[in-house]
Amino acid sequence: MALGKYVAPSNTDGDRIQARDLIDHALIVNVREVRDGIVTQYKPDGGRGIVVAIHDLTSSTTYRDVLWMNNQIVDALAPTVGQGSIGIRIVEAISKSSGRNYITVEALDEATEARAAEVEATLGDEWWMPQEWDDAQAATPDPWHAADKPAASAPALKPITKAVPAPSPG
Repeated sequence: MALGKYVAPSNTDGDRIQARDLIDHALIVNVREVRDGIVTQYKPDGGRGIVVAIHDLTSSTTYRDVLWMNNQIVDALAPTVGQGSIGIRIVEAISKSSGRNYITVEALDEATEARAAEVEATLGDEWWMPQEWDDAQAATPDPWHAADKPAASAPALKPITKAVPAPSPG
C-alpha cells in the first residue's frame, strides 16, 4: 500500500463558518479576494473560492478571512471584490431542472438594508480587515492599547468597546 500525500487546507488562518450555517441570516459581507486553483477533497484539480469578511446581523457575530467555495455563492459574490461591504441574505432554493436544493444569495429588503447600513457604521472601518492585520497591530506598542500597562503616574485606561445594536427581526 502506497503512502498518501497530505494536502494542507487552503485557508488555515481564517474563521470557519459554512454558508449553509447562515441560511436566512441577514449579513454584511465584504469580498476581499477571489482565489483560483484551490485543491480540496471535492475539487482535486482545483476550484474557485472567495475570501470574505462577514458580520451576521442575526447573531451580531463577525467572521473574518472566511473561505467559501460554493459555486453559486462564489459566482454571485466574486464580482463585488474590492467594492466594499454589501448586504445579503443566504437562502435555500430549489432547482427547477433537478428539483434539488441549493444555496444562493439574495438582496436584503429595504428595512433590513437600512439596518445593515446602521450597524456597519458602528463597526468601524477595519472590521473586515484580514486577521493578520489585527495581529500586527497588537504587536505594536500603543499607549492607548488596553494590553499595554500605563506608567505608574498615569491613570489606568479602560478598553474602549463599541456597542453593536441588537438586530431587528427579519
